[in-house]
Amino acid sequence: MTEKRTLILPLTFYGILSIVTLIVWWAFEKNTLDDYKSMSNVLSEQISFRIQDDFSYHVTSLHQMKSEWQKTSNRNETEYTKMVFDIIKDYDGFQAINFVDTSGTILWVIPYETNEESLGKSLFAHPDPLLSSTFDKARKTGTLQMTPPIPLFQEEMGYASYLPVVIDGKIEGYINGVFRVKDFIENCISPNDIDKFVFYIDDSDREIYRSINANADFAMEILGSYTFMAFDRFWSVYVTLDPGFFKSFPSTFSKIVLLSGLFSAFILSLLLRMVLIRREQVINAEKI
Repeated sequence: MTEKRTLILPLTFYGILSIVTLIVWWAFEKNTLDDYKSMSNVLSEQISFRIQDDFSYHVTSLHQMKSEWQKTSNRNETEYTKMVFDIIKDYDGFQAINFVDTSGTILWVIPYETNEESLGKSLFAHPDPLLSSTFDKARKTGTLQMTPPIPLFQEEMGYASYLPVVIDGKIEGYINGVFRVKDFIENCISPNDIDKFVFYIDDSDREIYRSINANADFAMEILGSYTFMAFDRFWSVYVTLDPGFFKSFPSTFSKIVLLSGLFSAFILSLLLRMVLIRREQVINAEKI
């Protein structure tokens, strides 16, 4: 009975210490995951605010250009090109800022080098009817109008905007600001943001962007999300952890700490067994 006690008590002691060590270790790791969840919520808001601000700046720049264009006496392609390059230099994210005549034909394409496919095209010849209907709405209302996400003439997903230019009370043409989704959004996401996170961005429940580290075959729980208005449309930014994160989670250091804790528990239980054995030896010696 004595031998069993000197074995059972240390084993019980080891089991209790091991369980406590595991609970404390997992509580620490869970706290780490909770921190990443909190960071995901913050990141989704930050990126949403950046997109909102960037959209606002870009739309404001188009209105400023319209104002300057209506005031200038040299309304020719050279002057228009100069104005466009001044804007593109200060605002990343524009695919092009073209000029469309009142019939819906793209008259000037700036910059030409990356958008030559658009030159001379009629908006009514575009395969997506949303483009021509948006242009029609700009003609009828005389206000800036923006398409939903559509395939551009450049074969990229993007947005096309139409801002009427009014001279002496008459519409003389339209400033056609074109935004390519990939360029525009990546201008709002820094490399540090995608260090451990993956981003998905929807426009009215339609996915328009996912970060380069997203894995289409690996579904992850969404940790952070934020919905906002841009161009009078509901956008949502979703943030989750990079699938590669769990390949290194828990960290090597954390695993070493866990193993060290379990080893310490083993050493303590071994010492306890030695103490119990020694105590029994003393008791037996006193009896003799």
